[in-house]
Amino acid sequence: MVGTGSTIGIVNEFTEDSFRAMADLFNEWGEDAVRNGFDGFFFHNHDREFAIVNGRPLFDILLEETDPRYVKFEVDLGWVSVAGEDPYEYLRRHQSRFPMFHIKDIRWDPNGPRVAAAGTANAGRRFGFADLGKGDVDWVRTLSALKDLRAHRYFIEHDDAGNLSLNPAGAPNTVWRGAKHLSQLTTRPGRR
Repeated sequence: MVGTGSTIGIVNEFTEDSFRAMADLFNEWGEDAVRNGFDGFFFHNHDREFAIVNGRPLFDILLEETDPRYVKFEVDLGWVSVAGEDPYEYLRRHQSRFPMFHIKDIRWDPNGPRVAAAGTANAGRRFGFADLGKGDVDWVRTLSALKDLRAHRYFIEHDDAGNLSLNPAGAPNTVWRGAKHLSQLTTRPGRR
């Protein structure tokens, strides 16, 4: 699995050509993974992969130019939201490519500790992470895009695991805080 930190090591700049080259590498790695008994190569995103170039997010190149037999995505729907894209639409259109995803909530805040990545639709907009169901992402709508929730694996989190001033307990606290609020999400009108 490769995340944004590793993406930076693969591409020097976020351009259409660099994302095409990255897609080629992902196909090669995924084919090798399948040949060696794995399910394929999985890519995990952050917001910067959704930088808009020529009117569309660069992430779309990865979806279009990777082979679904070899390359899958552990898409982080919270980061999709931060970038200014609609996680509902990404799930609706590409759910077969997303066997796994991260669910985290965000709250837009002009004084928030984080800033959406340059080049994205929300570039420079400040935000913070929120407990699941307590932020600005409409999770009921977003998850309703899936034909069968049971066909996917998802990771519920409250981010900032790496920021000890915001989250002194680190990663274990991230998991606990996210899971704590799962039971409070309304999945159908009138039901908890």
